[in-house]
Amino acid sequence: MTSPLFGIVADDLTGAMDSAGAMATHGLSAEVLLQGDLDLSRTTPDVVCINTQSRLMSERQAVRAVTGATRRLLSLGCARLYKKIDSTLRGHVGAELTATLQAAGTARAFVCPAFPEMGRTTRGGLLHVEGQALTVTREGNDPFSAVGEASVVRLLQQQTGYNIGLVPLEDVEQGGDAVVDRAETLLAGGCNLVVMDATSREHMITLASALGNSYSKDLVAGSAGMAAALAKVRKKETADTGRQAMTRPAGSFVIISGSLHPASYEQVQQFSRSSSVKLVPVSAEAVLQSPHRVALTTVRDAADAVAGGHDVALFWRKPKSLPALLQGAPFTRVSVQAIAGFFGSVLAGLILQQDLAGLVVVGGETAQMVVKAVGATSIELLGEVRPGIPTG
Repeated sequence: MTSPLFGIVADDLTGAMDSAGAMATHGLSAEVLLQGDLDLSRTTPDVVCINTQSRLMSERQAVRAVTGATRRLLSLGCARLYKKIDSTLRGHVGAELTATLQAAGTARAFVCPAFPEMGRTTRGGLLHVEGQALTVTREGNDPFSAVGEASVVRLLQQQTGYNIGLVPLEDVEQGGDAVVDRAETLLAGGCNLVVMDATSREHMITLASALGNSYSKDLVAGSAGMAAALAKVRKKETADTGRQAMTRPAGSFVIISGSLHPASYEQVQQFSRSSSVKLVPVSAEAVLQSPHRVALTTVRDAADAVAGGHDVALFWRKPKSLPALLQGAPFTRVSVQAIAGFFGSVLAGLILQQDLAGLVVVGGETAQMVVKAVGATSIELLGEVRPGIPTG
């Protein structure tokens, strides 16, 4: 069997899909493993991604999961390891990066969390979201994984025992040779982790080219944006497929918007104004009080809509109607799991009654519960509809 070109360790399903999907967009075959091992009876994909779902684990559990995933990828002979990290530094970034390095038997890596196409940029080692310092954004104040530091360098210094260096934007703008020169100086000076600035897609390509030419075996940690850049550079000698037009299959699609972000509600409303989708709103408060009853009602309403030939959107009612525990006030992990798991149980019931043409899921926790509910063991990535929206 041939060996994969890339082995990715991601800490949640959203990141796994984003990074593998970004690579698939540039012509690499990619698969996300959800349960079990790679099916060796089939052609080995260019990219194998393991989702450890460790972002909200304890640090000890996360380290154990990442160590195991890294060893599995090494056993497959992956030519390069890629540690997917959140573009806003949520989760156990330092601990998981350290675990990956130790499992791989190395002590240096290149780190670039920037994803300019999604508004995440780094300048002077500081991470910005849509031009604002990370620490003042919603992402930086996630109730389950708040990030108290906008400096990637300082955060890694705090979370690892490694020496950290920075390739500043000025070097990146000068091109790949300047990037390599700076990296060599930092490595020679004892740096283990080299953080790299980027504020544009062109910067990402410059960094990926430098890494591909001079550090092809070293661990890279970053966002889906860096994953895409590495794949584009890796495939430059062949035809770059780009984003392919996708033909919609016949039948009904089910859209599950499990995110509690107000923007998700507005997206569903906007979509409904430009399509004939049937809306099935759900009360999160009712789910917490009587999940079984609400699930039965939701399955019935969705099944009726599908039987009538309609697409269906399942989503939470307008955010202001949700209980305070879902609006940023302290709330329990049990509540969040119940909320995320609800739509998984609904989909499991729905597919017993109706055949579906496709599924669109918004919200990482929801996606994890949905694939678990339907018994999926892996997802083959086809590419992206647009950056950050993978399809498989």
